[in-house]
Amino acid sequence: MDKKLNILIVEDSITQLLKLQYTLESAGYNVSTATNGIKALESINLKKPNIIICDVIMPEMGGFELCKKIKEDKDLKDIPIIILTSLSEPDDVINGLITGADHFIMKPYEDSFLLTRIEHVLSNISLRSKSTAEMGIKVFFSGKKHFLSADRIQILDLLLSTYENAVEKQRELMLKNQELSAALEALEASKKALEKQAIELEIAKQNAESANRAKSSFLANMSHEIRTPMNAILGFAQLLKLLVTDNKLRTYIEGIDKSAQNLLKLINEILDLSKIEAGRFQIKYEKVNLNLILKEIQQLFFYELEKKGLELIFQMPDNIPKFIILDELRLKQIFINIIGNSVKFTDSGYIKISIEANYNPSDNFYCDLTIIIEDTGIGISESNQKKIFEAFMQVEPDIIKKHSGTGLGLAITKKLIEMMNGEISLKSEVNKGSVFKIIFKNVAINFDEGKYSLEKLSFKQEDQTSLKGIKILVSDDIESNRFMLKEYLEDVGCQVFTAENGKEAISLAKKYKPDIILMDLIMPIMDGYEATKILKTDDTTKKIPVLGVSATPSDFQEEKITESGLDGFILKPIQEDEMFRQILKFAKPSSNEITDLSQDVLEKLPIIINELNNKFYPIWENVCKKQNIPEIEAFGMSVKNFGEQYRLDILFEYGEKLISYVDTFDIENIRKHLSSFNQIINTVKCFSDRFSK
Repeated sequence: MDKKLNILIVEDSITQLLKLQYTLESAGYNVSTATNGIKALESINLKKPNIIICDVIMPEMGGFELCKKIKEDKDLKDIPIIILTSLSEPDDVINGLITGADHFIMKPYEDSFLLTRIEHVLSNISLRSKSTAEMGIKVFFSGKKHFLSADRIQILDLLLSTYENAVEKQRELMLKNQELSAALEALEASKKALEKQAIELEIAKQNAESANRAKSSFLANMSHEIRTPMNAILGFAQLLKLLVTDNKLRTYIEGIDKSAQNLLKLINEILDLSKIEAGRFQIKYEKVNLNLILKEIQQLFFYELEKKGLELIFQMPDNIPKFIILDELRLKQIFINIIGNSVKFTDSGYIKISIEANYNPSDNFYCDLTIIIEDTGIGISESNQKKIFEAFMQVEPDIIKKHSGTGLGLAITKKLIEMMNGEISLKSEVNKGSVFKIIFKNVAINFDEGKYSLEKLSFKQEDQTSLKGIKILVSDDIESNRFMLKEYLEDVGCQVFTAENGKEAISLAKKYKPDIILMDLIMPIMDGYEATKILKTDDTTKKIPVLGVSATPSDFQEEKITESGLDGFILKPIQEDEMFRQILKFAKPSSNEITDLSQDVLEKLPIIINELNNKFYPIWENVCKKQNIPEIEAFGMSVKNFGEQYRLDILFEYGEKLISYVDTFDIENIRKHLSSFNQIINTVKCFSDRFSK
């Protein structure tokens, strides 16, 4: 690419402007500058640049306003615009889409990253010019309705640049972690040098422990901070899958989704390892059904096994106890890590899982449980067999190139097994396969089959009908999270209310009596713990199930859940199926019957029915006849307000649902729901007749 291209920098900070100018001129670009949007427009009229790099917040005219004016000018609209932003506000993304920005770069940034993005933008100019116009879409974001006329390529570019920024921040985090590890190693070397001096040794030890706690705290906090944008990336990628039909664009979106899932897996592994090393990892013993776990493992790896033509063999004699006492979640994690490696490194043959139980002769309530996982894969050389159980250690470089991985899975597996009074060993031969042997000692056996219920609800397409009509209150301080959850839930027929903090959630819970509450635990003004405590002590709300939502697993420690009264929890980034499974455990659809009316409302029923017959019924007939969308929306709003005025949930919910169908342009459900208004009137009349008698 010819680098003698013209770039316009729009930045009100002279220091930042000069630094950026130096970087670009050093890279061979011709650079012009402006300190605000007005001066930038003057400069563009004198000399049209090939690309514009613009700050967001500036005096007189900011970055988004400048972007909008450029994109509205037919002679200037093809100039690519890169927005420099901290992305501290979720509205930045939607503002970028509305005003026509082409890319985001998150501050602070590396010069090399900026130059790479500029080359990417310039190389895509021809592709953008060929893209066809798309129909606009209406979205609800940050408490407002927005109309987006952006094409799919712009949306994809913005999503990719946002995701790429997140990956860059993750890379910086890993570099900082390596620097921190190097500092800890230096501290450990100093400690060894002072072994003969007891006092200095103790000081060094305390410093090392403090540094380790700081490391774990840092990793936990950063994992939480990364999970929040990851939640948005994964959620919106899934929503885009539903909206985009172009096969090529769907491939790009699936690539984003897969990469985000891999990044999330890495974050989880780093967090698990840091908690284990800090001694803050808790094992939760409970009744476990081995048969069910093995069935889940078989289902989990079914597609990969079929794809590679591998056979999965189970060997389980009759004397294996049906129920044992172990940590179910961590036992599954052990199976998934080892079998996942076997599937990854085995191209032909089989994977065999054998389980043996050696009972205690003096006490049949305990046994030593042996699990053997054997594969016919590539095998592991003798020199690498001990290394694979160490954190961040991997096998030979040529194998790493073919099979990706972090080198954390088996290190975590070994530590989990040891925490559950077990041990793991390995026998392997190159090009023949590997055998992992796990022995859990003195495992308690549970012979009570009466109250066992470990089978999870699986959310299937046909289960959507059971969610229709459920009223759900979503409380989260981040607008993008509320918007995403509202989209998911309304798509399956739920009625959704949203709150920005715990105090507002309490108020809405008392007003609307939802069937279930999704409560983010970390919020301003009042957090989820405090709000749940208050809800559970109020007679009008204490029976409403509350599911805690957080990106930090430590928020779901048993004592915290018990103290606050939470009924369950969902970990961010939220997986759609898991969320629906949790909701189905607790929520029951609201009844369409009218109940719990105050005496004041009961006395006003004749007035209400008169209004419905003489005012709303004629409007409804006219709306049904004309099928005009704005008039349908206005009708829904009128019914909703009328229901709220007289505290009649059946009318309020009808109007709310009709509005939601209009917002999503769901023509089929608009017609179905609109036609049911006559039944609503009859329901109110019937109730009034029963009351009058």
